Amino acid sequence: MGAFKAWHRGALSLVHLNVVSVIEAEGPLSMSRLAEALDVSVASVTGIIGRMEERGLVERRHGEADRRVVLVHLTDAGGRLFQEVEEHRREGLARLLEQLTDEQLAGFLAGLRVLRSAHAEMIAAAAR
Repeated sequence: MGAFKAWHRGALSLVHLNVVSVIEAEGPLSMSRLAEALDVSVASVTGIIGRMEERGLVERRHGEADRRVVLVHLTDAGGRLFQEVEEHRREGLARLLEQLTDEQLAGFLAGLRVLRSAHAEMIAAAAR
């Protein structure tokens, strides 16, 4: 995340990047669900979303099924920002992986497989 902050030269806070990532992953969210996902109060998320609206990254829309519910959507600019950050992250990872030998890459892959397996076991244990 530090690289993303430097890349944007402080133009966007890490909280804003987190909001963009959460909405990109989960789709439009109500203010309360977004607050829960970010582990902040609804009052805090209201301020965060207000600042992001001013920058044109998100917009609030009333729900179709229940007009009392306000959903936060990414704008086209917010979606482009996510794509730019994701592209920048992938390019950096590719440059990093290019520095590794075949043997190092094999070890890295083996480690990732072990982590994935441990994560799956952790999720399964939590579901029990």
